[in-house]
Amino acid sequence: EHPMTGSSSGKRQIGDGEMNKQERKIEQNKSYTEVKRATETQSKKLLGIDSEHKLRSENLPFDIDVWYPRLKRHTYKSFFLPLTRREAQAILNHYQTAYLARHRLRRSDVQVLEALERTLDKLFWKRFRGKSAFLRLCGRSPKDGDPLDKTKVWAMYTKQLKEISGKNAFTQKGAYREIDVNLKLRAIGRVNYLSVSNGAEALALLLSSERVYTDLHDWLRHGEPEQIVLREWDEDMRVDREFRVYVHQSKICAISQYDHYTYYPELAQHKATIEKLIREEWAKIHLEVGIHSYCMDFVYIPAAEKSARVRMIEISPFLPCTGPACFSWTKDRDVLEGRSPFEFRLVEEKKYGKEDEQKQQQHQSLLTQIVEANWDRRWCAQSADNDDNNNGHFSIGTETRYYKEIWGELGLIRGGGKDAKSMAKWSGIARRVAFSCGLGVASFLAFRTAASSSLASSFTSSPFSTSVIGHRRAFTAISVGVMISFLLSIIHFSKDYNNSRQSSRRPLEREEEEEEEPPAAAGRGIALFVYGTLKRGFHWHGKFLQRNADYIGKGKSVEKFPLVFGSSGVPYCLYDLKGSGYQVEGELYWVDEETLEGLDEYEGVIKKHYIRRKIKIEAEGDGISVGAFVYFKSSSNEELKALEFHPRYSLSYHKKNYDAIRHIQVKQQLYLEDEHGEGRFGVDLKLG
Repeated sequence: EHPMTGSSSGKRQIGDGEMNKQERKIEQNKSYTEVKRATETQSKKLLGIDSEHKLRSENLPFDIDVWYPRLKRHTYKSFFLPLTRREAQAILNHYQTAYLARHRLRRSDVQVLEALERTLDKLFWKRFRGKSAFLRLCGRSPKDGDPLDKTKVWAMYTKQLKEISGKNAFTQKGAYREIDVNLKLRAIGRVNYLSVSNGAEALALLLSSERVYTDLHDWLRHGEPEQIVLREWDEDMRVDREFRVYVHQSKICAISQYDHYTYYPELAQHKATIEKLIREEWAKIHLEVGIHSYCMDFVYIPAAEKSARVRMIEISPFLPCTGPACFSWTKDRDVLEGRSPFEFRLVEEKKYGKEDEQKQQQHQSLLTQIVEANWDRRWCAQSADNDDNNNGHFSIGTETRYYKEIWGELGLIRGGGKDAKSMAKWSGIARRVAFSCGLGVASFLAFRTAASSSLASSFTSSPFSTSVIGHRRAFTAISVGVMISFLLSIIHFSKDYNNSRQSSRRPLEREEEEEEEPPAAAGRGIALFVYGTLKRGFHWHGKFLQRNADYIGKGKSVEKFPLVFGSSGVPYCLYDLKGSGYQVEGELYWVDEETLEGLDEYEGVIKKHYIRRKIKIEAEGDGISVGAFVYFKSSSNEELKALEFHPRYSLSYHKKNYDAIRHIQVKQQLYLEDEHGEGRFGVDLKLG
């Protein structure tokens, strides 16, 4: 997989190929709970092969929403938007319709996606004020997706290519010029098209990415929700400046150039400086990571010698599922695990020596094919007619259609034809246009009023008084114009807010209800009591309770339960010791079915890590008791039973002791491996 473009040279089907006919029949005919149990059996089979499900399961403890709250001061500022199941399903339906020739997209899906676009617009306006952001999901980025405007990408690429090689990409007659493949790769390394500034640009990438399709399909089938992540944009963060650091048992054992395809001649002279800066920055971060072995990516930001710096981008598991870059997980295992001396590897100008010229030629041929499939054929078709140097002669590949054009062709929206893309281009600045129009009207009225006043002053014996009147009229006109433009903006915002709220709050449709599901209380939802990391201000509140939950207030259990804290700082409420300990304190919420379903997946109810039980909760203040669902540890070992019991899990304890990476490692190790063995993450499961 190329680090810049991903592996896809075309869209392929991921999810349904891993599902057999018997499973599809089960999905159609059995209840939701039975389907989940059947899916769990199937997922165990997928863990036994190198499947996408296994890849995501191994990477889950290192998703950005796991480590970011603890390490945010060391990396780029990031904002999270939890996806609902309806939004995820709508994205899947669009992808299947657009790329897999399966007509799954419905009008309701389009409404959900339009609401998501408006929600993203508001997030961009609130957090970035018109500036760009780097787009990704929690697990990975949609770097195989198609941006809204492909011509911009091609223009950036040809500009960089000319700067590096001194040649235009095309001859004067429009033929594609033969340029050394390494020069092309260097130009690619300077282009980053994952920069987005509005909802339309973000959706264009999300809806066309096979990686996004794969991860969302895995979520809806096997659990573990996804979020859209918008990260602070940095023009200096380019793939040709990225490096991967391999940390084993709290020691840097190796460093590699991240882009393992491309030879960058300028890196060799900065190698010592880069290593020094990485080691210094890593020393500041390591103790806060909370685990001993992992991979960490840095970006090198060159400047004057004294101000050059590095910045942490992300971390990933110390497992073969993480790309080895210039190393090999099999051949270089001793280096990566510190049994051999430290190495810092860069791509050399020639991968093979003179004695093996044939292998060198084969390697160059492979790189040429990768660039042609993942770059040339991907980007330039839409740009050919607009390039000044090609005279319209060059055209390869297929044009990517804007997603609203597809909706219009299917009759799912009005006016969704060829003009949809140009309309979207202006949608991000519609509010500013409305405001500017109002100011324009105000200026015109002010000028006209002032001119009339000046004219009148020439025919009167009291020019001073008429001038004052004129200025007052001008001021009044400006004020009226500003008020009109402000009201137009308010109306536009309120309309979008109501539409997006109604769509995002709509419950997930399902044929059968879960057997344990109680009816919603007075139409308000299902009562849920949380006592740990789901409380307000705690690590997982935003992901699971931010969009579809209503806070009721504080409360405590009527019965006593032992609340203990595991070694990763996560609280466990032990159901099998009911009657011991204290009345457990926490928070009450109204949630919908979709939110409860997502929490069941997160807590591992089907996987039998937790159980969900309805107990009596005493609301704080009025003393009224309500029946609410609570998640309990399904079974407790002797080590957990021996821990101290507590009445509450405080925010101060959480911030000081909660280790999110290790917590999810424990959960995933129970899922991936035999809980009696040490497992691939090397964590002790006894104390969680």
